Amino acid sequence: MRTALLFFGVALSVLLRAQPGDVDPCRFPTEGWLDVNGDGIHDISIRGTSEGTDDEPSSNGTCTRGVQCLAGTTLLHAANYHGPRDVRAFTVEQELTPEELEKGIRAQQLMWGHGMVPVVHWGYGGRGGTPLVVMPEISSQVFVLRTERDGAVWLTSVRVQYDADTRLLAVVKVAQVKEGEVLPLR
Repeated sequence: MRTALLFFGVALSVLLRAQPGDVDPCRFPTEGWLDVNGDGIHDISIRGTSEGTDDEPSSNGTCTRGVQCLAGTTLLHAANYHGPRDVRAFTVEQELTPEELEKGIRAQQLMWGHGMVPVVHWGYGGRGGTPLVVMPEISSQVFVLRTERDGAVWLTSVRVQYDADTRLLAVVKVAQVKEGEVLPLR
């Protein structure tokens, strides 16, 4: 009986310690910050987030890397039929007119909010995790940011580029106008 209890105790302690040894299973590169409106203050960051199990270190979870708004910067969101708002990605449109923006906001189909443009995600743990997945068509999408500079509101259209070989993200400014002007998206 003692042998069985001893075996059970050793087996249990081995199972409880059978977790990944890394504290950061996502291994995100260093964050980057960008000033999109030229006022010397960072407006967005390129960063990673993770969600995992409650055990320490987390044995199972998901890693996401993307572009995050910082204080004072908002992204244009669109309503969806499920309730939450999604970051609005433009793919075909050539421009965003003040009339279209105002009409969408009045109808509550468009709104400004903080958020993140997810670019790439992957899982860890479990049965070896999941492969790296780049968000579909991310390089052909354009996103709209809203910031303030010198007492004026500025709209900036940006494109996110992802290099799969180096796993680096870049944010490219497409155009920038004062709110109330036509914003080019291409």
